[in-house]
Amino acid sequence: MGSPIQRGQARIPRPGGPGPSGSRPHTTARAADGTGALQAAPAVTGFTPATGSPGGGTPVSITGTEFVNVQSVTIAGVEAASFTVDSPTNITATTAAAAAGTSGPVAVTTPDGTGASAASFTYVSEPTTTTVAVETVPAYCGDDVVITATVTSPTGPVTTGTLTFLVTENGPVQILAPDGAGQAGATFTDLAVGLHHAVVVYEPADDGYLSSASAVTPVTVSAAPATTTVTAVPNPAGPDESVLLTATVAGPPGHPGTPTGTVTFSAVGGGVLGSAGLTGGQAQITTSGLPAGTTTVQADYEGDTCFGASSGTVDVVVNPPAPTTLTATPATIRLRSNGTFVIRNVSATLTSGGTPLPGQTLHFAITTGTGTHPLGQAVTDATGKATLPDTTVPNALATSQTYQAEFPGTATYAPSSATGSITFQPFPILP
Repeated sequence: MGSPIQRGQARIPRPGGPGPSGSRPHTTARAADGTGALQAAPAVTGFTPATGSPGGGTPVSITGTEFVNVQSVTIAGVEAASFTVDSPTNITATTAAAAAGTSGPVAVTTPDGTGASAASFTYVSEPTTTTVAVETVPAYCGDDVVITATVTSPTGPVTTGTLTFLVTENGPVQILAPDGAGQAGATFTDLAVGLHHAVVVYEPADDGYLSSASAVTPVTVSAAPATTTVTAVPNPAGPDESVLLTATVAGPPGHPGTPTGTVTFSAVGGGVLGSAGLTGGQAQITTSGLPAGTTTVQADYEGDTCFGASSGTVDVVVNPPAPTTLTATPATIRLRSNGTFVIRNVSATLTSGGTPLPGQTLHFAITTGTGTHPLGQAVTDATGKATLPDTTVPNALATSQTYQAEFPGTATYAPSSATGSITFQPFPILP
């Protein structure tokens, strides 16, 4: 009869022979805890997931038996970065870094041996997804267009590698690194008016991730709306007075840039008054000869490569000429000793609103049935009075009883006329 099994010992049966209880032998056995009980080698029956990132950090749940006094865990032949024995039938391990394509079983080693899985764990590069968000869409020419890209993998944000931002074919390019949230934002300025296409391409820094590209995102850049305001100085203006017209063209509030181009000024219902180029957002012309009353002046901005066309108007008031009053004095016709006739004391006084108008030219004439016979013209003095010198008249006019004084008017003062009496005085005869 054999010796009894001592505490801390195990009987190793011969290969193929029955064990103490008639069971087939274990691959290895020993006293695991000093009680004399037999301890089998570990067995790995399964694990999940079957793949992981080459960068490591993939948690792997391992199931099996006899996970007691575990000494090491290898995954695809690579020592696990860490592991925790949750129970004799479950281990949670974290993969270490390994090259993409590395593949092999998951193995657990205890003092009683090593158990390996039938299936293999494989290090594979993670697929990535790149998405794009565009701020300020639609945008105006000159606006900052901010394109934000986010790159993710099945395990979360991707924080390595580069994101290449492209806007339109052969357009601006920016290359940025994703931040801790897997994002990067590129700002594009001075995009031309029109339709652009933005795309972002992710390129991995190593074989831990696969490259990816975003969908093509349309970015429409529109001409910035412009506003045109018009002023006139002076307004109201006097008759035939020069008026300075100023057009100010501006973009939306807070929008960068200043409109350029040409502004054309026109009288609504009339003709073109002139045109001028913008300098610092302003264009100016000087005009005169606007008719009395109210004239609507329109300024048309043609637009440029960044700003749209616009128009503005201003009502320009031109005061009519001031009314005038002309008062003629009585005149006399006298006979000279040589038999000719002379008209004397032909004069008139010109006022406006009771105020004398000096420096104005008055015309004098006698009108008869045979027509108008000019006597001459004279300029008003400081009192508004103009006086003709003694003037010889034809004998046929000697019996005329009236003469006419006329002010033809100016841009400032309205015309007026007056009639003066004529008295024939034959005696005494003048020399």
